[in-house]
Amino acid sequence: MFLLINKPPNITSHDVVNKLRQITGQKRIGHAGTLDPFATGLLIVALGRESTKKLDQFLKLDKTYQATLQLGAVSDTYDKTGKIKTISNQQSAISKAKIIKTLNTFIGLQFQVPPQFSAKKINGQKAYQLARSGKIVKLKPQKIVIYNIKLKEFKIKNFHPAGDPPTTRMDYLQGNLAEKFKIEVHCSSGTYIRSLA
Repeated sequence: MFLLINKPPNITSHDVVNKLRQITGQKRIGHAGTLDPFATGLLIVALGRESTKKLDQFLKLDKTYQATLQLGAVSDTYDKTGKIKTISNQQSAISKAKIIKTLNTFIGLQFQVPPQFSAKKINGQKAYQLARSGKIVKLKPQKIVIYNIKLKEFKIKNFHPAGDPPTTRMDYLQGNLAEKFKIEVHCSSGTYIRSLA
């Protein structure tokens, strides 16, 4: 049996599996692919030995993601959950046209390096476990394909005028940076939207 779960935010894919084990009493449960804890969306879950054997057929399927990107800061996880490494408060000349032009450069075959904080395994350990322990891991570029990428929404806020305090970590966490835009990406399996950003 397969279940199509709409995973809510702030829980892991493994949390979903554990909850289903409690509800169904079934121990043999697996899922196709992993969604980030803060992400929402389709999680394909298999119940029982026969179904879990067939999960591989879903792993290589193309995916469609929607993501909100926020400019002005870089974190170690490439998302809002990580430790912020740099913050920019410089005047910007970013426009909708420039963003669309930049997004179009991602379309096609490319080699993408997965984030340090990812579920990719290195010698049997997940990369994010090594990263959390302070170890710097070298991940190999993976071949991916971006079939299409669309700008769905674009918002601009005014930058802090000269002399104002710089953008803070709290600004970033609360979404108060200058530009924010939403994209939709149709891509091959194994693509990390965080790495695109």
